[in-house]
Amino acid sequence: MGRPLRRRAPAVLAVTIGLLAAVAPGTVRAAGPTVSLTPVGPAGGKGYFVYSARAGARITGQVAVVNTSTARGTVLLYPVDATTGQTSGAVYLSRARPRRDVGAWTRLPTRRVVLGGHGRALVTFVVRVPHGVRGGQHLGAIVAQPVTPLHRYGVKSGFHINVQALTVLALQVNVPARPVQRMMVNGCRVGGPHGYQTIFIGMGNTGNQFVKGSGSLTVTSAAGRQLKRQSFAVDTFLPRTAISYPVVLTGRPLGPGHYRAAVSLTYGSGRHLGRGLGCTVSSHSIVQVFGAANAAQVTRAGGGSGPSPLVIVLGGAALLALGFGAAVAMNRRAPRV
Repeated sequence: MGRPLRRRAPAVLAVTIGLLAAVAPGTVRAAGPTVSLTPVGPAGGKGYFVYSARAGARITGQVAVVNTSTARGTVLLYPVDATTGQTSGAVYLSRARPRRDVGAWTRLPTRRVVLGGHGRALVTFVVRVPHGVRGGQHLGAIVAQPVTPLHRYGVKSGFHINVQALTVLALQVNVPARPVQRMMVNGCRVGGPHGYQTIFIGMGNTGNQFVKGSGSLTVTSAAGRQLKRQSFAVDTFLPRTAISYPVVLTGRPLGPGHYRAAVSLTYGSGRHLGRGLGCTVSSHSIVQVFGAANAAQVTRAGGGSGPSPLVIVLGGAALLALGFGAAVAMNRRAPRV
């Protein structure tokens, strides 16, 4: 199987508050160039780079760094690794995280460029695929980070937001090997943020290919009575990564006790995985999720009313706001599988 499966917590490259900036007094705004990255050459035909190369190969490519604004400024360039996000999907690690895969293989002789308004620069990079590397698909990225001063507003409020806008261009390297699509499910636990009882399913990709898929979770009581059945989607899942995938339970929450969780996954080119797991809901997790004031009600009734519609609406709005902010401030081109 090669290297053991590694758990790598994703570090989001861009902290963005796009919609909240309009309502939060104390936001911090960045002034400077707005940058895009464009792949140059046939390897960038998908809008990001895809190379096929054997172990020991040397790849040379070029990327166009474009200032789409009128502001003059300096742009930092650096490579990073990718991993699987908490809810699946490819995410890119921060500059501070150790590089072990494509990010470690990539060298940028030019790490800093100065661009005038609507300026453009061609930057060469080199990817050296190590000898002895595992076959299959690998993913990293080239990141452009404008060097901009931060302007703080509403300081008297005591609340401020740091906005860092980054542009990420995916860099995929396919090393020849027999394609292996293989997922695993290895456990579950119950917890979740305030008001949202969640089952976290341990899953990982032990193959050598990116996979997508869908799944379902069925929860039954110790006596075999079905209590929950929910479906979920699995976005791009990178090889040799593992996550605790969160499934937020709807309806009446589960009270303290022992349950059976049946997880079914369909992924890749029609592959299927089914796994039965034991899950325990502790009194501590009830207090953690619903608070001490509501814990007795959940325990006594073996369930409760769950979050109010208003909480659900506000929670959904907040998620949409954060998602929109990320889309605005982080221009990411990533592989599709």
